Formats: sequence, C-alpha cells, structure tokens
Amino acid sequence: MWKRKGRQGQMKCQVQIKQSWFAVCILELAENNARDNKKTRIIPRHLQLAIGNDEELNKLLAGDTIAQGGVLPNIQAILLSKKTAKVGGSGSAITGGVSQASQAK
Repeated sequence: MWKRKGRQGQMKCQVQIKQSWFAVCILELAENNARDNKKTRIIPRHLQLAIGNDEELNKLLAGDTIAQGGVLPNIQAILLSKKTAKVGGSGSAITGGVSQASQAK
C-alpha cells in the first residue's frame, strides 16, 4: 500500500504519512478536550480548543477558521484588577474604609 516506485512515489508516501500523523495528533487532542467536557462526541469546538491550546498547531493553523469552533477564552492581564488591600493604613475603595482625613472632621 505505501510502497511505490520512483522518487515521486516516495514523496507521495511521505506526504500521506505526515497527513495521517497530523490527523491523529489533532484528533487525540480533541478527544482529550471532549473528555474534559464530559462529552462522547468530538464537535468543532473541541477541535478549536485542541488547536488553540497546542503551541505548534496554533502556529501552523494561525490563519485558519474552524466553522462553529467559537473563540478561545482569553482575558488580557491589564484588564484583571489587582485586589490588594492595605493593612493598617488608610482605607481603600476595595475594603470600603474611610480615610483618616474624613474621620478627623
């Protein structure tokens, strides 16, 4: 089946082997995503998550669109607020405290 004669036949076999490896790799990652979501069928969303979470596949398929795949969950770090309250100092908006200047009045 894989054995062909000539240089062109060898190239076709190599391409077929790489394509089958590529398909197995993506399906394995998609299967893991389906199991994480407690599903038995692989849907396009699982393929999208599998490709987006794998660094090499994400670079390879960066410009491709998967129909019904949705988007990867991503919140930029600058949008996340830091919730650190000062201890023993003046009150902050997070803790609901009142500043010492307003208490003196």
